[in-house]
Amino acid sequence: MEMDSMIWIKKQFRHVDFGDKRLNNRLKIIADNMIKKPAKSINAQNETWKESKGAYRFFDNSKINVQNIIEPHIANVTHESNLLERVLVIQDTCYIGYGHHPSVKDLGHIGKEGTQGVIVHNSIAINPDNNYPELLGIIDFSTHNRLKEVDKDWKETDLWREASSRIKIDTNKTQVIEVMDREGAAYNIMMNCLKYKHDFLVRSKEGKKVRSPFKKSSYILH
Repeated sequence: MEMDSMIWIKKQFRHVDFGDKRLNNRLKIIADNMIKKPAKSINAQNETWKESKGAYRFFDNSKINVQNIIEPHIANVTHESNLLERVLVIQDTCYIGYGHHPSVKDLGHIGKEGTQGVIVHNSIAINPDNNYPELLGIIDFSTHNRLKEVDKDWKETDLWREASSRIKIDTNKTQVIEVMDREGAAYNIMMNCLKYKHDFLVRSKEGKKVRSPFKKSSYILH
C-alpha cells in the first residue's frame, strides 16, 4: 500500500474540513507517515523535527477531535460497502493503557487493579469477494471510559451490541456478516445481530447446547 497510500488517504479524508486548509493537509501528511511506519513513534515517523512539530501541534489543536477525523472516513466506507453483495464486519475491543503517563487526566479502569486508560472498540469492513480480500476501512468506532472498577449499569457486551446498531449498511442489498472472537459468544450479542439482519461468525468460548426445533433432543455446538 506504500506507493498508493496518499491516493487512498486523499480519498478517505476528502470530506474532512477543520475550517483550515493547513490542518486538512497536515492530517493527510500525518496519516501517510503513520501508514508507512505504523509501529514507530511520531518522531520516528517524520523525517525532520519540523514535521514532528507540525504533528504535535495538530494533535494539540482545539479544532481537532477524533469524531471530525473518523466520521468522513466511516461515511466513505459505508458508501463503498453498500455497493457490494457481501461485507465482513470484524469487531474487536482493545485497551489502551496510559499508566506511564501520570499527567493524563480522566482515564478509566481497563483491567487489572490500578491500570488506567481508554477502552476502544473498532469495527472494520472487508470485501471478501475479490481474489484477495480488500480492507475497506473502519465502519464503526467508539471509546468508553470506565470510571468505576465495578459498574453495574454497564456491561462490555454493550460495546458489541451498540456497534452493530450503528452499522448503516442496507441489508436488503448487501449481506452483512459480523465476525467476532470469544467476547462475542454471548446470547444477547447474537440476538442483536439477528435484530439488524446481520449474519455472524463467532469463535465460541465454550460448547453451546442448541435445541433443535425439529427433534426432541439437543446437541453441542463448538
